[in-house]
Amino acid sequence: MITRGHINIQNRRSNYYKSRVIPKSFHRYSFGMVPTQYTVKKGSRLGLVIYGSDVEITQRPFHKTVYFLDEDSVRLHLKMK
Repeated sequence: MITRGHINIQNRRSNYYKSRVIPKSFHRYSFGMVPTQYTVKKGSRLGLVIYGSDVEITQRPFHKTVYFLDEDSVRLHLKMK
């Protein structure tokens, strides 16, 4: 693992304002990652893992939640030397 970031989908606008999450609809999210210095070797591939809860923090609901990701909308901004 190189870095990680997180967001509460209900608090996507502010930590103090809950927004309704409408089932079967798309929402736009943007969040920062914990800055680290890491050199990726030329030819390497990066992977992105998205999961729905943090077992140390999140109170998990009793119902199953399904997430859909529009892969074409994912952007990763890298700072190059």
